[in-house]
Amino acid sequence: MSYYRIKIDLLKNGDTVYTPQRGKLQISGKWVKKTDIIWESISRTYLKTEDEAIKIIDSYKNIEKIKEENEVVLTNYRHL
Repeated sequence: MSYYRIKIDLLKNGDTVYTPQRGKLQISGKWVKKTDIIWESISRTYLKTEDEAIKIIDSYKNIEKIKEENEVVLTNYRHL
């Protein structure tokens, strides 16, 4: 499962830039479980509007949905 957010930065010149990010849940520890969300940027460039960031996030959600639909559920072998 992935999580999504938009990072909003205010630059020194007063411009606002948006960076879409995807987060993955990470569980660590043997005795005491610790959960963290590791965030990574989806886009390599800053975006000027929030709508552009939302469009990129929606496209990534569609890609993940297609990957889930095409996963192999069961493999059988027939010996001859």
